[in-house]
Amino acid sequence: MKIGYFGSPEISASLLRALTASSKVVFVVTNPDRAKGRSGSAVPTPVCLEAGRHSIPVHKFENLKDPQIVPTLSAYGADLFLVFAYGEMIPERIYSLPPQKTVNLHGSLLPKYRGASPVQSAVLHGDGKTGWTLQFINDRLDSGDIISSVEIDINPDETSGELLERMLPGGIDLTMSAIARQPIQAVRVQKDADATFCKKIYPEMTRIDWGKTSLEIHNLVRAMNPAPVARTIMLNKTYKIHKTHRFRPDFTGSEEAENQARGQPPGSIIISGKGSSSKLFVRTADSSIEIMEIQPENKKVMRGVDFINGYRLSSGSRFEY
Repeated sequence: MKIGYFGSPEISASLLRALTASSKVVFVVTNPDRAKGRSGSAVPTPVCLEAGRHSIPVHKFENLKDPQIVPTLSAYGADLFLVFAYGEMIPERIYSLPPQKTVNLHGSLLPKYRGASPVQSAVLHGDGKTGWTLQFINDRLDSGDIISSVEIDINPDETSGELLERMLPGGIDLTMSAIARQPIQAVRVQKDADATFCKKIYPEMTRIDWGKTSLEIHNLVRAMNPAPVARTIMLNKTYKIHKTHRFRPDFTGSEEAENQARGQPPGSIIISGKGSSSKLFVRTADSSIEIMEIQPENKKVMRGVDFINGYRLSSGSRFEY
């Protein structure tokens, strides 16, 4: 089978790598090079770099409405187009080109979480499970007929990055199994009435509201890790919160922090213990939450205890909300 591949980030490069071992990928479409880092130099996508290792032709279209795209891609004679984390809606005149049409690997159990941030959204909402869905592309976002799916449990403390890393082999296996079966066929139609949607994650969505519950804050921190990272403000300085622990009686210092937190406003900092045994907690709407990893403005990520000792914090300091 000859495959045309659409993708951009590192996770998509992983699937492309697996495909090249058993299928003939005749071309790759990826996002154009973008400025990155302090130098501002244009950097190719991980999918572009992976394609280069296998001498696969690469196209970086700025506009999918370009009339030359159809004859360009048609010339490769691909049997199937495969999309994984490409980042653009593909128009019908492109996705209908190959005989077996175009399939997309999506990081949720469709029709739940159609859209750009399915993994982060599952973590943000505290879901206990997620998965992958392989589906045919149609003219509406993530709404095509389903080919196959696989369910994956979500651990209550893992971040979006950790979850996606653990999920990825299952998504690759799902895709490779479907390609091995010929022809590729749908097994069910999505029910639009059951659909939910998720938007692209923007930095303004990362601000911590300490007036919310510990569970809501914990899930926000998990969802925004590794990027763009949840954040808060104290004395006009921004602090990124990378990892938290919710209150649990069996955590050392938690009971003491809970006692200190009673009656204090949300955002109040509570320090439990002394010296190297110190723990950093923050008052929330319903209890307190431990800050395990924090990153002060223009500094590296540090443990809560190092933040306490290095910044000479005391109970009574407060994050804004």
